[in-house]
Amino acid sequence: MKLRKIAAMILCTAVRQSLPGSQEWGQAMLRELDFVEGDAAALSWALGSASSLMKARLLPQKLGPLTSLAGVPLRADALMKATRMRTLAGSAGSIFVAIFITLNFFNFPSLLQRIGEGMIVVGALYMLYQVYIGRGRTAPSGASASAREEFYRAELVRQRDFHRGRYFWARMIIFTPGCLLLCFACANVDPQNKACLLNGMVIIVFCIIAVPANLRIARKYQRQIDELDALSLTSSFEQEP
Repeated sequence: MKLRKIAAMILCTAVRQSLPGSQEWGQAMLRELDFVEGDAAALSWALGSASSLMKARLLPQKLGPLTSLAGVPLRADALMKATRMRTLAGSAGSIFVAIFITLNFFNFPSLLQRIGEGMIVVGALYMLYQVYIGRGRTAPSGASASAREEFYRAELVRQRDFHRGRYFWARMIIFTPGCLLLCFACANVDPQNKACLLNGMVIIVFCIIAVPANLRIARKYQRQIDELDALSLTSSFEQEP
C-alpha cells in the first residue's frame, strides 16, 4: 500500500473521530492532502493533522468549570479516558514510525541519511516511553473523598507536566533533529528532489505549532488544578467549627 493511501486513511479516521466543531477543519486538511507533493510529505502532513484533531478532542475541561467537589469522580474518569486514548494513539504512531523507518533503513545509500533514520527511531522509541509513563491510571476504588481529590490532583499535575517543561522539550529535542537531518541528507543526495525540502519545512511548521499548542493544554490543566485547590480550601474552611 502506498504511503499516500496510508496517509489518507489515517487522516480520514481522525476526521471521523474528531469533535463536530473540528470536522470542517479536518475536511479542509484532507482536501489539502491532495496537493502535498511526495508520499513522505503527505504522510507527515496526515500525521500532524491527525494529531491536531485528536488534541482538540482530548483537551481538558470539556465538562466546563468545576463548581463542586462532588464532581471530582466524574472529572477523574473523564481525564483517565482521555489520557488512555492519547496513550493508544501516541503508542500506535510511535511504533508505526519506528517500524517504518527500520524497514526502510537500507533503502537510503548515504551514511548521513542512515544516521538521520537512526535518530528518528531513537526519538520514536523515546516518545513511546514518554507516552507510556504518562498513561492514564485507574482511580482507587472505594477510596474516601479526600483520597479521590488527591488522586485527581496528582493526575492533573502529571498531565500538565507532560505538556510543558522538561518532558515536552525532551520530546522535541530528541525527535526533531533526526527528521531534519534526514531531510537535509536526502536533499544533499538528490538536489532536484523538492519533496525533501518541503518535508523539512513541514516539520519546522509543525514544531512551531506544537509549542503553543502544548503550552495551551498545560495552562488548561493548571486552571483545573487551581479550581480544585480553591474548592478544597473553601471546603476546609466550611468544615472548621
